[in-house]
Amino acid sequence: MTLGPEKQAGGLGSRRAYEQALSLVPERSNRKSADPWVDEAALHLRLGDWSGAEDSARTGLSLYPRDARLALMVALAAHAREDWPGAERALVAAIALSPDPVWKKKRLDHLAWVRGRPGGPGPWIRQVADRWKGPDGLASAQEICLLVPTDALAPVLAACRAREAGDRHGALTLVEGVAGESGIRHELVTGLRAELAAEVARETAGGRLPGHPAGLYRSDAPFAPRETEVVLPPERDGVQPLPWAVLGQSRHRGGMPSHGRLLEKTDGKLIEISGTTHFLGDEPPDGPVVLVELPYGCWHCDMPGLPGLLDLRMADGENLTPSREPVRLRGRLRVNRDNPEDYLFRLEEARVVAD
Repeated sequence: MTLGPEKQAGGLGSRRAYEQALSLVPERSNRKSADPWVDEAALHLRLGDWSGAEDSARTGLSLYPRDARLALMVALAAHAREDWPGAERALVAAIALSPDPVWKKKRLDHLAWVRGRPGGPGPWIRQVADRWKGPDGLASAQEICLLVPTDALAPVLAACRAREAGDRHGALTLVEGVAGESGIRHELVTGLRAELAAEVARETAGGRLPGHPAGLYRSDAPFAPRETEVVLPPERDGVQPLPWAVLGQSRHRGGMPSHGRLLEKTDGKLIEISGTTHFLGDEPPDGPVVLVELPYGCWHCDMPGLPGLLDLRMADGENLTPSREPVRLRGRLRVNRDNPEDYLFRLEEARVVAD
């Protein structure tokens, strides 16, 4: 399972930043070291362009054949497109080229992961996790998650090591992301999730806060993103423009919908929001439809989570047709507070706003 370029690049804003950075890399004819080749390959990886990343890395490697970083870029491109033999060969080459023992150890950890990965979810993940325990092993697992964020199983490795290091809550967050966002329901994942949920429940009994050992993580990027400050734009003629970031702060907590302060204030108001329509049935334009921030092609890989789905109820006489083009809608926002089986929010009496 792989993610689309929008997910790989961390959203539209990040994608533009990577594209801008790529435009600043020196022209190939003007490069005097391996560094620009490494940068170019890494940026292509972040943009979801595996072939571009491999071309940059292999071309650079032909000019600088002793550079372990370029061999690693070849391995990462192969890993991202699930070419496991290719990833293994390139990692072996990178390990042989590097004089740094710490760097070698991380690549050996990655190599063990790549060698087991063709088998899909299974007991081998726990075996790889047990090879390197403690904070350094956890950091190595996180690095794999960060280097190849399209690998939907890699967070399970980080979860196993986080659990062993004493952070069961962080481990549960990672496993829930695999089961929820990636839709992997293998018994290893569901069993680990059940074990961690029971451990976290015991740990937090009596209102205690979940443990999250200070200084354990080198980066929190593979985890759920921290809440960021969001400011509502000013109302225009009694209509509140609504950024998707406000919807994105909603969660299911304790089995029930939970919403941020700004969204609670917006409940019941006339709002305006832009996005792409996605029909859930086979009967457009009359079937059920949701609004999402960005178009996507694969329901299983690219589909946003519940905070990224706005249920639409169109006003009488208003019809939508399937399209990947953005549309701006105006309607009354209704926030769901008590039904865990329904969408987190709905737009009622929705009408298309002409640009």
